[in-house]
Amino acid sequence: MRFGDLPRGGQFHYQGGVWTKTGPLAARPSDGGAERLIPRSAAIQPTASSTPQPSSPTAPLSREAVRDAIGQLHDAAQRQLTEAGADTAARDSLTSLRDRLLTGLGLAP
Repeated sequence: MRFGDLPRGGQFHYQGGVWTKTGPLAARPSDGGAERLIPRSAAIQPTASSTPQPSSPTAPLSREAVRDAIGQLHDAAQRQLTEAGADTAARDSLTSLRDRLLTGLGLAP
């Protein structure tokens, strides 16, 4: 099996140790060592318990929650621009980008 085929959270044998996949190109050794990059093409041997632990289910975000989060990010960025002395054009550009994002996500008011 190749590293890229293993699901995140899966455990596998690699270079004499047991590892847990933490990302598309990363894994952490079971002995608690540092996370390392592993090539997707690396040949690995899944352990008997290579099935990842199920993550706790999360509720899908509501449209309002996403719209509010984008609004909060926009407001914080506007404050930063103002504090940095940005001109009106920069602040207007940020607002335009926010509006395009909301439209693209189908969340425009």
